[in-house]
Parts: sequence; C-alpha cells; structure tokens
Amino acid sequence: MGYVESDLRRLCRSGGLDLIVEDDGRVLYAYVLDERKGIVGDLWLANRHPSPDAPPWKTGAAPPYLNPEECLTGAEVAAVTDLGRYSAAYDSDEGRFILYIDETPIGALGPGDKPGWSRCVGADGPLARRWA
Repeated sequence: MGYVESDLRRLCRSGGLDLIVEDDGRVLYAYVLDERKGIVGDLWLANRHPSPDAPPWKTGAAPPYLNPEECLTGAEVAAVTDLGRYSAAYDSDEGRFILYIDETPIGALGPGDKPGWSRCVGADGPLARRWA
C-alpha cells in the first residue's frame, strides 16, 4: 500500500479541542482532536469518488470509508469537496462544533460523537447521523 498525501486543515479551536478537516483524495472527513486524547469525534463530509452501492465497511475495504448511496439518498444539502468552502464555529451551549458550507450549517460534531450529524446524508449510518 502506498503513501497517500492528505490535505489537513484546522477550521476552529476551542479550549483543548481542534476541529480538523481531512481530504485524502478519496473522501473528506471532519475530526475533533483533543490535545491529550487524540481523535474524540468524527464525521463523514463528502465522497470524491462515486458512492458505492454496498457499504464498504461490509466489503473489506480499508477506511476511511466512502459513504454508500443508501445513506445519501434524500439529503437536504449536497456534499461539497472544496475544503475552502468549509468553516466552523464552536457552540458552547451545545458543546459541539457547527460546520458550514459557505454560510449554511451542514453538520455538528463534538467530543464523543462517533459519528457526528450531517445534513449531507439522508439516513443514519456509521459515518454520519442525519441532522434535520
């Protein structure tokens, strides 16, 4: 297996937590990083490759996983692969980061959220829960 270069960006910091987005060329994810504990939350953001028909975690594919079509059908917001369009803010009342595409809120992710919530999915799955 060859080395894959990823584009990592910190979108927001609050206390000892960072919200990081990663694009590995196949798929985009957001992670909450605790400076002492490592990754404490994760959320699928977008597929760069076509959505698989079968859930990849059931086929032996290596993570990070593409989200299958069955989880994307009926999504409120189309997923975006341009990291420059993502931003985030920390909501201290909720204890979570809110993710935005342009200025539209599309996701929520905090410590212990594995997975977080997204408006880019139409159904709950192991990579994202539907956020309505």
